[in-house]
Amino acid sequence: MDEPIPEVATHLHVLNFGWDTTVEVDEYVIDMVLYDGASPPDGPGRSGAGGIPNPIIIDANDTTIYEPVVPPPLDSEGNFTVRLRNEPETGATVTVVIDPNNGGPSEDFTLIGGDPVDGSITFIFTDPNNFSDPNWNEPQVVRFVAVHDEIPEPESEGMSDPHTILVSSFLTAYPESDDANYVGEKAVGVTIIDNDKADILFRATRYNGTGGGVRTTVIGPVELREQLGGAQGTLIKWKKIGIKLQLEPKNDSDPCEVGYVRVIVTNEGESGNQPIMDPNLIGDIPHTSSEPNAIVFYGNTEETITSISGVIGDFKKWDVEYNIKIWGNDDAELQAEGEEGEYPSAEGDENYEAAIEFWVEATSDGRYGKMVPELDDEDEPTGKMVWEGFENYVDINIEDNECGAFGVLPLDIGNPNAATDPNYVDDEGNPLPDCYVDIYDVIEMASRWFNCTEPLVPSCWE
Repeated sequence: MDEPIPEVATHLHVLNFGWDTTVEVDEYVIDMVLYDGASPPDGPGRSGAGGIPNPIIIDANDTTIYEPVVPPPLDSEGNFTVRLRNEPETGATVTVVIDPNNGGPSEDFTLIGGDPVDGSITFIFTDPNNFSDPNWNEPQVVRFVAVHDEIPEPESEGMSDPHTILVSSFLTAYPESDDANYVGEKAVGVTIIDNDKADILFRATRYNGTGGGVRTTVIGPVELREQLGGAQGTLIKWKKIGIKLQLEPKNDSDPCEVGYVRVIVTNEGESGNQPIMDPNLIGDIPHTSSEPNAIVFYGNTEETITSISGVIGDFKKWDVEYNIKIWGNDDAELQAEGEEGEYPSAEGDENYEAAIEFWVEATSDGRYGKMVPELDDEDEPTGKMVWEGFENYVDINIEDNECGAFGVLPLDIGNPNAATDPNYVDDEGNPLPDCYVDIYDVIEMASRWFNCTEPLVPSCWE
C-alpha cells in the first residue's frame, strides 16, 4: 500500500507577551524554510534576504588624518576595525576586502600593509570549528596614513579632503555565494587635512606649567586656570603655544624679494575676562608705533630679518614657532553664575570660554587672503570687492577660581567680612558664602537660632 504523502508543516516560534509590553525587533525574516516532519532539522537557523543587518561591523576610531610634511613630524595615522556579524557555517570562510580605491586609485592616502599593486587589504574569517584560527568575531585593525603632495585641494573642499574606503565581504568554500548573512558592503569616510594651503598653525604643550616637552596640534580648547602671575604669584596651570605658517610666504610683486605675513592678535569670546599672554601681543608697541602689536613671519633667506620697510611687529621665520605663554587672569568675579538672581552657581559650572584670534592684517602673498564682497555698516553689500586676510582661532577653556565656581556647601552660610563690608552680604542682609565651613558659619548658625522666638519651629530655619 502506498504511503500517504506527509503534510508539509510550517513551524512558527511564538513568544507570548502582555498587551502592554513593548517588543523591539531588530531584524525580521521574509522567507521560510519548509521541511517534512514534525521537528525542525538540526543546524543553525538562517535569516532570509530581507531586513538583515549588514554582515560587516565597523568601529571607526579615528578617520581624520593630516597630510604630512617632508620631513614628517609626528605621524598622523587613522584606523578602524572590521569584523563579522554572523558566524560562518562549518567549512565556510568569509573574505573581506578593504579597498582604498573607491571611485578610482587614491593618490592621497594609503593603507598600511596594503597590496603593492592595488593597495587593498584582505582578511579571511573562518568558522568557529576551525581550531587553528577561529577568528570570525575578532576585530581586525585597518590602519592608514595620508600621502605628502604639493597639490592644494579644490577651494570648495576647504582645508579638508574627503575620501571613502570601501569594505566588502563575500563567501568562499560555500555553495550559496549570495547569502546576505555574509555578503555585503560598507563605506568608511576618511577626511584628510590638507597642508598645501595658506594657514596659521598652532601647537600647545600637553602638560600644565611647562614650556618644553611634547607639543600637540591644537584641535580643541586649550585648558587654563585663573591664577596670579609674575611677581604676584606662582603660575601652575599655564600653557605655551607655538604659532607658525603652513606655507612659506612669497612676494607676489617681486619674486626675488623676501615675502612676509603680518599677523594681528586679538582677544575674542563671550567672557570679558580674557587670558593673559607673555609676550603680550595685544595692545600697542610703545617704542615704535601706536598700531597693535603683531607677528611678522618672513620667507626663506640667508639672513635673519628684523625689519621690513613699512611693516612693524616681532619678526620670525615662517617655519619656526613663535612661542607665547598664556594663563587665566585672576579676577575677582564669578564668571560662571547660575540662574538670574542666584548667587553663586548652584551646580558649579566652573569653566568659562575665551578665544585668541590670529588674522592676517597685511602680506606680500595673496594666498594668505582672498577677495570678498565689501559690506557697509549694516552688513549690506556695497557692490565692491575688498581683500580680506586669513584668520584662525585658539579656543580656550578657563577654570574659574572664585568662590562658587564649583558650587557651595549647604553649611557655608557665614563670611568673616560680612560684619564690616556690605559687599559681602546679599539683598536680605545675609552673609555671602566664602567657600569655607569654619567658625564663622557656626557663629552665623547660632545667631539665626537665637534670633528665633521659637527655635524649634521649622520656619526659623527658612
